[in-house]
Amino acid sequence: MFRLRLAATVLAAPLLLLSGVASASASLRSEGSGAGYPPGTPGPFKIANHQDLGLCLDTTGALGRSVYLGRCHSGDPGQRWGWWNGGWLIHLQSSYCLAAVTTTTGVHVAELQRCIDHRIQYWTHQNFAILNTSTGSNRCLSPAFAVEGANVSPGTCVTTPSQGWNVTYW
Repeated sequence: MFRLRLAATVLAAPLLLLSGVASASASLRSEGSGAGYPPGTPGPFKIANHQDLGLCLDTTGALGRSVYLGRCHSGDPGQRWGWWNGGWLIHLQSSYCLAAVTTTTGVHVAELQRCIDHRIQYWTHQNFAILNTSTGSNRCLSPAFAVEGANVSPGTCVTTPSQGWNVTYW
């Protein structure tokens, strides 16, 4: 078990602070095709779940698609992530950012979106949790089940291994 402290922010990867966030995000949005990612992005790294099942945060890389648990494999481009601009969690193959979205029915989902300067796309790796605070309350990435293929979404932060993540460079 681990304890989640919400007082201090600690990133597992170094921060890249760029000037001109608006122009940087605009140029990233224009790429949108997955052709590349911003130079200097710390990564690639995998985000492995603490449940010791060999499962990592994974995605198909398609715009608007959710993230899920996949068997950790260094050759899987869906598992290559980077920190960009001090908080965006960017999927390196597609150049899309992970976003904490609340649907019209109130369901919280984590999906890939074009990178914009909005708080739904700011994440921290804090005391083993991948945390987003955009919903007004803290939301931690949490798999629906501890099995390969299970969707991962932002849920209420609790101190369980399912919400614990190791960020490790490939």
